[in-house]
Amino acid sequence: MNVKDALQLGDLQKAKILAGDKGLDRVIKAAEVMEVPDINEWLTEGILIISTFYSVKDDPEAQLSMFRKLIEVNGAGLILKMGRYVHELPEEMMRLANEENMPIMTIPVNVSFVHLLTVLFESKFKEAQTEEETLLEQIYHLGEVGDLHVFVQELAEMTSGNIVIEDKHNRLLAYANQKPFSERRTFTLFSEPKRNSSRSQTTMRIMFNQYSVVLELPQQDKLWRAVLQKASAFLEGKITFLFEKCAGKVNRRLEQDEKQLKEFLTNHSDVMLRYGVVACNHEAFSLTYSPLHQAIFFSNFYSYVENHLPSFFCVQKQETIYLLYTQERYQARRDMISSIQLLKGELVMNMALHLKMGISPEYQDRSLVDQAFSEANTASNYTEHTDGITLYEEVDYKQMMTKLANEQEVERFADRMLQPLIASHTKDEALLQTLMIFLRENGNHSKTAEMLYVHRRTLKYRLEKIEQRMMLDLNDSENRFLLYFALKIKGFL
Repeated sequence: MNVKDALQLGDLQKAKILAGDKGLDRVIKAAEVMEVPDINEWLTEGILIISTFYSVKDDPEAQLSMFRKLIEVNGAGLILKMGRYVHELPEEMMRLANEENMPIMTIPVNVSFVHLLTVLFESKFKEAQTEEETLLEQIYHLGEVGDLHVFVQELAEMTSGNIVIEDKHNRLLAYANQKPFSERRTFTLFSEPKRNSSRSQTTMRIMFNQYSVVLELPQQDKLWRAVLQKASAFLEGKITFLFEKCAGKVNRRLEQDEKQLKEFLTNHSDVMLRYGVVACNHEAFSLTYSPLHQAIFFSNFYSYVENHLPSFFCVQKQETIYLLYTQERYQARRDMISSIQLLKGELVMNMALHLKMGISPEYQDRSLVDQAFSEANTASNYTEHTDGITLYEEVDYKQMMTKLANEQEVERFADRMLQPLIASHTKDEALLQTLMIFLRENGNHSKTAEMLYVHRRTLKYRLEKIEQRMMLDLNDSENRFLLYFALKIKGFL
């Protein structure tokens, strides 16, 4: 309801507009009778003030100050009983009203404030009921949505807020509108809220049996809060149904993959196809998660894999997921490895999956599939760091390095080689990190500076300092090889 609509109600029809007539479209969010000297702290956006100005009748400056504050908070307008205590208003106040389009209206002395508030509150109540019914109807229309992520996204767009669905331990299951959120640093799957974060006044939590819906609504939207509480039974039923649908879809996909994998292994007609196996190790694959978590996990996992591997079968065994991919014989293996590296990056960024991946060689002979699974698994076990990828062809080298690391003479050589950098009294983490990345990037200055996020002059200074300490020329390829070997033996690379 705006000011123009209000002037059609009851005794408000007797009101006359003194100034600010271009502001009659201002929306009334609240109406209050105020007769105290300092009302500034009570003024809020959209408020319609009704007063006699009794408390400031002899103080034009106080009248003007209150009106300026009403403009500042973007109020709805001012209704005065002129003639009882105040007979005229400051010229500056009238000028401001016209300039800022803030309506000033007067009502006859015999009009009751109670009557004015009654008609305003009755109209606002009916208006709120109508708005609630309209918004409820919009929410119920979401019953036609058949996908969890689409449902959450449309609900977020409808409320103009953040929507997060969490399990009973507050781990993230789904979200929409990745805006700054007072309770969260990250929106990765199964992530938890910030510890000791204070609940924002704009945050609303609707608790269900196995999960909750957390909404961060704009500007403490009371109307949406009321509507969402009334729709809570619908929301619980709909979200539960979509979770169950997601679980059913994932289970069917896993069963389909298993069936198609068997068909692939017995079908020898596709002689132009090659295949390889990727082993992905991570504790998140553990079966200790509930069926709900497993379903959501695989739903997200499949969506990222499909972006990078055009043709694959997925098999889970305990804490390892195996991806058997296929490609035409003419396609380069290095391109597939690049795709797997991009996939790993997306899984880390969006699902916080810090994986140890192993990749088997590629084969055409279907009878070697068990060997490929075993080789991929072996390669993943030799992946030294999370987020790493090991090709099976690299396993022999890693085995040799592991064996050498246990030889005392080799160990002593590595200690002597790295002593100037790793000795406790001279250890410099920045120099050690610089050397590792410099060697890993094959002595490329530009790439090393980029990886370290430093200027090339800073890199040059660090490399000179390393050379001084170690009394070695880093431009010598043999020196770089010996340093790389020593760092490998000591487990720095």
